[in-house]
Amino acid sequence: MTRPQRTVLIIGSVAIVVGATGLLTHSPWSDIINVSFLVFGTLVNLIQLLTWLPPAKGTQNTVHDTPKRKRIRPSNISNTSQYTTYRAASTALDAQTSPVYTQQDTSPHKSMLLGIVMISVSIFLLILFIISLMQRNQAPVLVKYFGGSISTIHVGGSSSAVQIQALAWSPDDRYIATTGNDGKVRIWDIMKKRAIFTYTGHKGPVYALAWSHDGTRIVSAGSDNTVQVWTATTGRLIVTYRGHNDAVNAIAWSPHDTRIASASDDDTVKVWDVIDGVTVYTYTGHHSGVESVAWSPDGNRIASAANDSKNEVQVWDATTGSHVLTYSSPNPNSTVNRVAWSPDNTRIAFNVDDTVEIRDATTLGKTVTIVCSGNNDMVDTITWSPDSKYIASGRDNNTLKVCDSTTGDNIATYTTSSTPVSSLAWAYDDKRIATSGSNGTIQIWDALSGKQLSAFH
Repeated sequence: MTRPQRTVLIIGSVAIVVGATGLLTHSPWSDIINVSFLVFGTLVNLIQLLTWLPPAKGTQNTVHDTPKRKRIRPSNISNTSQYTTYRAASTALDAQTSPVYTQQDTSPHKSMLLGIVMISVSIFLLILFIISLMQRNQAPVLVKYFGGSISTIHVGGSSSAVQIQALAWSPDDRYIATTGNDGKVRIWDIMKKRAIFTYTGHKGPVYALAWSHDGTRIVSAGSDNTVQVWTATTGRLIVTYRGHNDAVNAIAWSPHDTRIASASDDDTVKVWDVIDGVTVYTYTGHHSGVESVAWSPDGNRIASAANDSKNEVQVWDATTGSHVLTYSSPNPNSTVNRVAWSPDNTRIAFNVDDTVEIRDATTLGKTVTIVCSGNNDMVDTITWSPDSKYIASGRDNNTLKVCDSTTGDNIATYTTSSTPVSSLAWAYDDKRIATSGSNGTIQIWDALSGKQLSAFH
């Protein structure tokens, strides 16, 4: 195989690698571009291999022929001595003009083996692509199986009938993860406006999820009483935490992604070690199902809120589980079951019926710094902007309010397509908010103007 042939094989192999990587990692290119790379690389390698098919194993003698010289006895040779001299000279001349034999190596070359392997990989991926296309009628991604858990990775599939329980942006703002009452967690590509794969490890509705700060893992939990950690790009199950005796309603990563807090209807909050999966401790300060949990950005404290008659927000030490602070609503009939810690670590926001109260994180119940009021539209979910300047709250009357966290002024009110707005998340770029709820539609908004930027389901 010549150097130009090897070069062309390498080019074809690189094209196959680019296309395969695009399909497997959900690259921003369209799937048709990734498939085009695969097809191009396959054809290039196949054509090159077909042009170099050795006729036999081992070696083959190749003869470079030269014109045969006609031997004519000169007429001036009259005796034996002269003839002998002539024959010696003629033999030497024949040796110079005889056919030249060279050897051509026909054993398999490394480049040829590379081409064969790349073609096989490409054909395998293309077959899976076609099968997935036939099954989903969408531009598909591969179906992959990983040890310990089977995770079905696919594209699309309408979730219009699926109530979304929670959603979260990826740290790079390229994807949104959503949980549903169908027991699935979907990862959505924001640019393509479609689901790129679905995690199916839970048995029953999934109520909570959180993306790790480094973007590599997702933790999810729900009605099956389990907390599951899995890879964000493939859906491979890493570990399952078992220990709650009832549904898990909320989860939160520690700032360094080394621990996870989970709030449950069994009246407890458990803190798990991410590495070995053991329960570090169990917080038992609440008297009813715990609905919300938030880790302080400095990692030292945890806040939680329960759906009990005391209407409390409790703050406790994240290392020992010892109680630090408690806020109790003066109105015994009020609802306090959502809590969020400001990214700048200074304040805690929580709901009291149709208002969002923002208090100093070190004193909690001493002074009310600001109140974002509603109009009898109960608060279902709250979240801070990444710069801590604003607070957003989803309401049960399909509205979303954004308030200034310092003055309490209403910045924008959106009317969403979901009633209630049970899922809410602020993008890390500070510019967008994602909402969803009962109808399964994800809506992306300009955070401060309230303009809808996109919607998909």
